[in-house]
Amino acid sequence: MTIDAEGQAMAAGTSPSHVQGVESDQLIFGSQLLQQNPFMLADYFRNHGNYYTTLTKLLPLIGKSAKRRVSHSPTTGHWERPRVKMTFTVGSIVAGSEANQSIITLSEDDMANDNGTVSSLPRVKDTFQATAGGHMYRIIEKDRTVNPNTITIEADEPDFDPENEIIAGSICNIFSNISGEGTGQNPGLRPRRYYYENTFWIVKDTDGVTGSNLTTQVKFQPVPGTNLLWMEGLKDMELRHQYLKGSTWMFGKQPTGWTETSTFMEEEATIRGTQGLIDFIKQSGYEMEIDPNDVDINDLYALAAYYASINLPTDTVVLAQGYDINVAYEKALSDKLNYNWVIGVSDKFVADNFKKNWAETMGRDYNAEGAFLNMGFKGFSLGQFTFLQTAAPEFNNSQGAGAIGYSNWQVAIPLGDTTVTDNTGLEFQTSYVGYEVRGSNGYVREDELWAEAGAGNASVISNKAQLYKTSPIDGVKFYVRTEMAPHFALGDQMALITPNGISS
Repeated sequence: MTIDAEGQAMAAGTSPSHVQGVESDQLIFGSQLLQQNPFMLADYFRNHGNYYTTLTKLLPLIGKSAKRRVSHSPTTGHWERPRVKMTFTVGSIVAGSEANQSIITLSEDDMANDNGTVSSLPRVKDTFQATAGGHMYRIIEKDRTVNPNTITIEADEPDFDPENEIIAGSICNIFSNISGEGTGQNPGLRPRRYYYENTFWIVKDTDGVTGSNLTTQVKFQPVPGTNLLWMEGLKDMELRHQYLKGSTWMFGKQPTGWTETSTFMEEEATIRGTQGLIDFIKQSGYEMEIDPNDVDINDLYALAAYYASINLPTDTVVLAQGYDINVAYEKALSDKLNYNWVIGVSDKFVADNFKKNWAETMGRDYNAEGAFLNMGFKGFSLGQFTFLQTAAPEFNNSQGAGAIGYSNWQVAIPLGDTTVTDNTGLEFQTSYVGYEVRGSNGYVREDELWAEAGAGNASVISNKAQLYKTSPIDGVKFYVRTEMAPHFALGDQMALITPNGISS
């Protein structure tokens, strides 16, 4: 059977020779063309001396919620509910009016100022323990007029002094509340909501070509079976741009007081920047320090213990690591590397069309283990969690962040989706990590390409970028621009591991 480029049957005498529409040359970057073929995409970056970014590497695993086009301006964000916390910390403790009573001043960290009211979690009637298997206490009084709040507690035995078991810094766990027959209700609790907000970062790149070079260098190549043009000649600029996007996503910050003169606006333009992954985890996540020269399996058990303590809703975590710490873990955990579970992880997180493309690319049936290996993922299962280990290219670049000490840094990112609420009150699913680009009415500010030309033929490029001779310079400048904002959720479920401490 003869088929056309769209895969439709071309039976003689029955199919039309023409269909309504207009032929056009639609330009496409190599990274766009290969984004559903992660195996080929990795080679696309590596074969041309460029770095595959952590963001690009994670996109096939994160799924559809990883990237969104948004039209609201100039910020992006969502409301989220914090995880349920049933502990409080003792700031100080003094004797009460009875032998088995004490007054506890709560830790500053346990206080919240909502709408001008300072309050905390524990309530009158709550019962708690300060040590496993220890005494039970009940809260009989609470003073909310002071900051921090104080609570009066009573031990479960009339002669036991709570100060024999509870000290400043003790973490107490609330088990339940208790009431006598015919008594009133316990005080109410109101849920708290947090608003996550981020601003957009504008990243740009430029490529220049002389008029003479236009006649000797093929700037565009047709993509077989399509009416697309692959911008092979602009590969260096495009790959630089993708790397800058990945660096923005990882390292971005929101500066204070940065401005730049805008000739278009005829005034100073504020440079807002954006909060990248590392800065987000430092603000909202879990920080852990290790000695990179003394890592072993106990460091990962310590991380797993943290995730178990917060009841992480997923059992799969990506460790994006600098090269040095990546190698150190491989050496320390060589006997733990096991790919049997990788197939299950892949089947769970990788989209079906990605699997199909992988199989076609490799000329065989889809193999999850092989696909993960080609993307640079290894891993192990311990402490009731599955860890996908991969090198974070931004941390490794000896001509970039790796040169200033990031080669021993790593971030832990859970895989999966969570539910958050937008500004209108509607709930939506989002991944733990992803990013957004600004766009509306068909105009999208990601990988936006255009040209300023004083040489060349206007028919060379159409649709996405036009070659109009608007410059007196004998050449062409190509420009690319993206306006993006990383979008993260549930920061306390991410971790930043740095080489500044003693290993577990």
